[in-house]
Formats: sequence, C-alpha cells, structure tokens
Amino acid sequence: MVSIQPNVSNLKPPVIWMPKSIEKVIELKHQFGSNASFVSGATLLQLQWQNGHILPHHLLSLENIPTLKEMKMDVEKKHVSIGSMVTLAQCRFEPLFKKSLPILFEAVKTIAAPAVRNRATIGGNIMGGVGDLIPLLITLNAKLVISENRTIKTIELYEWVQRKEEFK
Repeated sequence: MVSIQPNVSNLKPPVIWMPKSIEKVIELKHQFGSNASFVSGATLLQLQWQNGHILPHHLLSLENIPTLKEMKMDVEKKHVSIGSMVTLAQCRFEPLFKKSLPILFEAVKTIAAPAVRNRATIGGNIMGGVGDLIPLLITLNAKLVISENRTIKTIELYEWVQRKEEFK
C-alpha cells in the first residue's frame, strides 16, 4: 500500500506565463518579483518539485521568445553567442560548436542522459547555479546578457556566479 501525504501549500498549480518578447518577460518578473521564476527546459524545477520544494506562484516561460533560441558566430571577432533557450542536445549536434568550440561540443556529451539533454538548456544550466557547464564556460571567459533593474547589460559569468543571489 502506498500512502501519499500531499503538501497542501503546493496543491495550487502555478500560473504559467508565456510572453513573446524579452521586454514582456522582464516586465512580468518585476511585477511578480520573488513570486516568479523563469522557466526554460524546467529540468531543474522538476527535480526541485519532486524533492518537496514549493513551486513559485508564477512561472515565466521563455519558450516563445525566438531570440533566446539563436546560436550565432562572428568569425572575425571569434565570438559565439548562445541563446539561453538553446538545449544541450542542440549544442551536442551543432556543427558550429564542433568546429569553433570543440571543448563545449565534447562536454555536453557527458552531461545528463540524452532525454534530459533534449530538454535542458544552456540558460537553465547556468541559472541553477550548479550547472555542469559553469566551470567550462568561466574558463572560456563567457559573458551573460542579463536584465538588472530593467536595464539590459553584459556581465562576466564569473562575476554573476559571485553575485547570483542578487539576481533571483
């Protein structure tokens, strides 16, 4: 016999918002504050929920924001741009990475199971604060484009890791 004692405070499902622009998702985050969390692949959120963590009241899905799914390379500047919604599986099979960032290409092969890599995103891997890619991305001098006080700015990943609690 299985006995389940639900967490009563967690029975109400969160409201899921699916904005279509970065500006709108930033506006919603400011509106709901700590009662909202960004969601990309939701693999970390699922684990947290299964471990008894209470879900936030509002989930701000990034799935409908096309610019967050882009991967670009500026050959002259030797610069690669990876949107936060790019999945680990996309990195694994993207010829751009195999040629330009072979170390990233190889690293994503070893992270999680294939089913998780199909859903898990670069942004989620970083924002969880304990992602497997963080040390590698720091050594590659990765920068994040973030919103801070409704201002879009670029910050070194290393600096973000030091200050990540400020950005929640």
